[in-house]
Amino acid sequence: MSRTPLPIQAPDSVAATREFILRAGLALLIFVVTSVAFYPALMAGYCDFDDPGFLLLHNSWRGLSARNLAWMFTTPHLGHYQPLTFLSYAIEYELFHTSPTPVLGTNVDLNPMVPHATNIILHAINGVLVFCLARQVLVIARAKPGEPTQWALLPSVLAALTWSLHPLRVESVAWITERRDVLSAAFLLGAALAYLRAFAKPTTHRATSLWWKISIALLLASLLSKAWGITFFVIALLLDIYPLRRLPWQPWKWTKHPEVLADKIPFAALGVIFAISAAYAQKVAAAGQTMKSLTEWGILARLAQSAYGLWFYVWKSVWPADHALLYELPGKFIAGERRWAIAALAVLVLGVAGVIASRRRRGLGVAIMAYCVLIAPVLGLAQSGIQLVAERYSYLALIPLGMALAAGIAGTGHAPMQARWARVLSRVGCGVVLALCVVLAGLTWKQCYVWHETRQLWEQAIKSGAKGPIIHNFLARAMEKTEQYDDAMVEYQRSLDADPNYGDSLFGIGLLHYKAGRTLESEKYLLLAEKFTPDPMAAQLQLGLLYRRNPATQPEAIEAFARAVATIEKSGNPLRTGEPYLNLASAYGEAGNDKLAFELLQSAARFPDTQERALSLLRQMQGQ
Repeated sequence: MSRTPLPIQAPDSVAATREFILRAGLALLIFVVTSVAFYPALMAGYCDFDDPGFLLLHNSWRGLSARNLAWMFTTPHLGHYQPLTFLSYAIEYELFHTSPTPVLGTNVDLNPMVPHATNIILHAINGVLVFCLARQVLVIARAKPGEPTQWALLPSVLAALTWSLHPLRVESVAWITERRDVLSAAFLLGAALAYLRAFAKPTTHRATSLWWKISIALLLASLLSKAWGITFFVIALLLDIYPLRRLPWQPWKWTKHPEVLADKIPFAALGVIFAISAAYAQKVAAAGQTMKSLTEWGILARLAQSAYGLWFYVWKSVWPADHALLYELPGKFIAGERRWAIAALAVLVLGVAGVIASRRRRGLGVAIMAYCVLIAPVLGLAQSGIQLVAERYSYLALIPLGMALAAGIAGTGHAPMQARWARVLSRVGCGVVLALCVVLAGLTWKQCYVWHETRQLWEQAIKSGAKGPIIHNFLARAMEKTEQYDDAMVEYQRSLDADPNYGDSLFGIGLLHYKAGRTLESEKYLLLAEKFTPDPMAAQLQLGLLYRRNPATQPEAIEAFARAVATIEKSGNPLRTGEPYLNLASAYGEAGNDKLAFELLQSAARFPDTQERALSLLRQMQGQ
């Protein structure tokens, strides 16, 4: 009995299957190598810089209750609107929370290894996504039907690894607060991949493209994690120029392609909406503490800062040394400073070189413009925060430059090179870049260890040449936690030497005097801290505790605690802390005013951090 022969698989189908398996294996390799390079970050713990404010000192992200979810999606926190980022923390909390343990002066009920592991996994996934994006760009750019595409794998791997293994990525991965970087980047890279998939075929129309709709959804998810994807509609235009070739290089000819421009309307609308949301979060929700006015930081200063940033991130990528957790914004802009002139000249030279090179290599020109577009929201034109530049800001922007560099070195970004010397040169280039990846992985591994202790970060920043009142203040805080009070006092004083009215350092010195029992000195510095600190609640609480030491100054204690209550009520954060209410209630109780004490304890009982203590005191007052 004869059998029907099995169909023979076509050679091109076999090749495609083999290439798919190879792609999957390379993607897994990128994921594993990236994860291993960042493994030391797993033990980094919580950082005493933003981690307390964003996570440890409030409870709104602890769990998936309806109240917490409402807070995440309706409330900007400390200048950021990032509901999906807080949602990721909440999911971790639901799955892995433990009994509270003291960390950084707070009771922590989520082992920091959990969020660190999530950050590492997300970054490793992003490395794979960069690999997929680089391959897709190169394959579409070649646009030769039926031609094998294995040639695109090696440059795509190089593009992914030079980006994912670079030590400039450490800040975004090893810092729990910066989950928003790696999470939003994952969605944004997915949006770019979906957009390319939607229009890879010239006949595709947006109205019938599911991938176009997926791209919009992924962009929305990215913006709900962090708002730095607001310029994605410009990236989509650049992708239309290269590699999709849906638009000509000259913008004045775009009017002949209205349907292509119409594709960007949803992306532009989301960009505008979230740009307004980000401005609101910075200016209003952060109580005016982050956004700089034009009076404080003028137009010329912003232009100089932007040029400096454009140069800084490229230079740091080429020479990844002397890292600093914080590059402080100068207290005053001095136009004649050498760094502004050097940066402006460097940007001019690189810009001219880029224009000349891109006349023959359209992909290079698009990569340079994509870098500028992606970095634009954080260059300082709308200055917010205390930083001049920040290494984490390079997380997205350097992807297109890395792709262009890797493709060029590998010699596969354009037409195949037939000459023997060219093929040899291409292989040598690949070997050099692979060796570079090993070096970058080693530097990243080393830098992750610095994150194991916050004090090391500040000492490294000062050694690298970074300076300013904030850096010395945080180094003093780290010394204070290890009871090195004399050293801490020296660093606080160095902070005040840089800025005599820096409120946090005034508070720090006041607190050291309080611990040493020097009442008059403590009161002097705490009053100055209350005057000059944008958020004076901590100084007000400490003043109240200082005055409570002496029965003769009980009225002053009540006044100080009352000012702290007024501060908390102005902050607009209903879950921040109940300490002002609890302390004011205790002060009134000691003064014999049980009625007011009872009412304030009821208020303190509404706050998660003081609920248990307040209810216990209420039961005592009721004789239970």
